[in-house]
Amino acid sequence: LPLELLSEILKYAEWKDILRIRQTCRWLNNASRARDIWDSIFRRLVLTCLENKVEPPHLECPPETYASSELEYVVLRWTSAQLGWE
Repeated sequence: LPLELLSEILKYAEWKDILRIRQTCRWLNNASRARDIWDSIFRRLVLTCLENKVEPPHLECPPETYASSELEYVVLRWTSAQLGWE
C-alpha cells in the first residue's frame, strides 16, 4: 500500500485507532505520525466540540503552524482531560 494512500485512509481513523496501529510495526508507526493525519483528527475534534457545545482545545497559534507531534499532543492531552471529567 503506498504511503500516500495509507495516509488518506488514516485521516478518517479515530485517535485510539492511530495509537493501536502504531503498535503493529515500525512502518505503520512512522506512517501514523504524518502531520496531515493529526491535523485531520484535530479538526474533527474541534468540530465535534462545537457541535456538542463543548469548549474546543485552545491553541496559541493557528493549527497550520503546529508540527504533527504538537497536534498529537494537543489532541491526546485534551481528550484525556475530558475522559478524566466523565
